[in-house]
Amino acid sequence: KNNRELFLARDRVGIHPLHYTVYNDTLLFASEIKSVFAYDSSIPREIDPLAMDQIFTFWTTLPS
Repeated sequence: KNNRELFLARDRVGIHPLHYTVYNDTLLFASEIKSVFAYDSSIPREIDPLAMDQIFTFWTTLPS
C-alpha cells in the first residue's frame, strides 16, 4: 500500500532539533538547519514574525 506518509521524530529529550520546510514542492528535513539551506542557496532565510509570535505564545505554529 502506497499511502505516501512519512513519520519524522527527534530525540526524546529534544537535544537534537528537527528542521523542516516545503520548498518548491519538495519536503526538506535535517537535524541541522545548514543542511536544509545547503540544498538550494535560494531558500529564503527570513524570519516569519507571525510564526515567531505563535511559537512564543502557543509553543507551536498554527495551521494556515
